[in-house]
Amino acid sequence: ALIALGRWEVSDRIVDGRWTSIGQPLWDNRLAGLLDQAVTIAHTGGAKVALFTLPYVQQTTEQPDGQPWDINRPVRTDEFNAVLRKVAAAHPDTVAIVDVNRMLDPQGRYTSYIDGVRVRDTDDEHPSVYGGLLLRPAVLPQLARLGSSGDQTRVS
Repeated sequence: ALIALGRWEVSDRIVDGRWTSIGQPLWDNRLAGLLDQAVTIAHTGGAKVALFTLPYVQQTTEQPDGQPWDINRPVRTDEFNAVLRKVAAAHPDTVAIVDVNRMLDPQGRYTSYIDGVRVRDTDDEHPSVYGGLLLRPAVLPQLARLGSSGDQTRVS
């Protein structure tokens, strides 16, 4: 079973009547609990679960004061991916991390191109068709091995 989430999880939100965001214990703990619940449901029939990390996004617009939007800050992506890894570590026989962040951003920062190929769509967020073609041979065989072998391995 695959679980891939998006930028919504790094957005500010109200939890228990207070504004919070990724990187703060209130939201991190809530998100980890929700992910744990999703893993448990996905694993109910015995399936192994792959959690896809979130790749970085390009800052394409600014707030009215000229500052970047918080949801586009790389630190938020890093904090989200840390929560994913925490959940995976709590389920070592069930969950593997698919490090899409590393695959699409191999230098540890946002990139639109890898080896001269545009791997991001024009929104500078989602993988392009060519990005998908780049990911496919890296991800699919490892997912197949994960599902058939029962091994808990890092998929990257």
